Amino acid sequence: AARALDWYAGDQPIAKQEAFYVQCEGYARKAVELNPRNSDAYFELGAAIGRLGGLRGAASAFLNGVAGQVKSNFERALELNPRQVLALIGLGRWHAEIVSRGVAGLFGGDENQVKTLFERALTADPPSVAVALLILDDKANRAAARKLLEAATDLTPRDVAERRQLVAAERLLAKLP
Repeated sequence: AARALDWYAGDQPIAKQEAFYVQCEGYARKAVELNPRNSDAYFELGAAIGRLGGLRGAASAFLNGVAGQVKSNFERALELNPRQVLALIGLGRWHAEIVSRGVAGLFGGDENQVKTLFERALTADPPSVAVALLILDDKANRAAARKLLEAATDLTPRDVAERRQLVAAERLLAKLP
């Protein structure tokens, strides 16, 4: 429920997103409560907390310990399932963002972890990593991302989630220089 609502919320106008992400967080917390060994639940909790932090602004996120909560939930997801692709990408993005904001020393961000985590994700699910590579935004990564996105658009989606990923891959590919 948290993941589906997260997808829906991301397609809504920014003014409406906060209420949906609050619900996502609630669903994810309930999932963790019902099954504390569910890596997906921890990923969704970290993602919801992070999205809310982003919407509420850096000052609010800092005061509420958002960075630490996001990181700890992604790390817990990976403790439970070291090949959880979304958590690998999420934690890699977390490190990239913390480093890019110049607060790595405060929160334990590590630029080396970005590449390490994305490489681990690449071995688990190559098409999903294309988006992660674009975050690093250098020419070498764009070329690798293009190859992955092209491969992803050749796949036949098996369900709604994969159809959504296919559309996202096609859009990203169209935007690449």
